Amino acid sequence: MNLKSYKKVETTNIDFKVSVEKNKPKSWLKSVSAFANTKGGIILFGVDDKTHEEKGITDVVKATEKYPN
Repeated sequence: MNLKSYKKVETTNIDFKVSVEKNKPKSWLKSVSAFANTKGGIILFGVDDKTHEEKGITDVVKATEKYPN
């Protein structure tokens, strides 16, 4: 499945996040926890939560280096 398949809908098992926020990890860790306690889900980073526009992540390694596991 590609991003176009997800763009029009955000459901209880799909969540869009524009970035991996280091200063506010609770913003996306709530989704991780919710998915872990249900049937799972998908978090699409680099996609605007409101407009569902692709924003991308410039440096994925830098954005995620604090969260290796």
